[in-house]
Amino acid sequence: MVIRIVTGRRAPPDDKGKKPMYLCLCKGITDSDVREAGQAGIVMPGQLKAKFGLKEAGCCGRCSKNIHEFVQIATSARHVPSPNGVRN
Repeated sequence: MVIRIVTGRRAPPDDKGKKPMYLCLCKGITDSDVREAGQAGIVMPGQLKAKFGLKEAGCCGRCSKNIHEFVQIATSARHVPSPNGVRN
């Protein structure tokens, strides 16, 4: 998996104190955004493209070409056990 770290724009730390990485500068999509989508069950390439508006006006389309990176992040978030031990 290739994740590009982009400097220049700063996002606030997530709830665990980690600084999110931007996956799409055009839309301002971070890895945290994709993990949240995965936790909500949005893990298929078409679902992720629709959720984040990839390949729409104002987006260069590079993310859409590398949608597998979004899928990997989203599915990894989907399989994380819940903190209280109850399965979804």
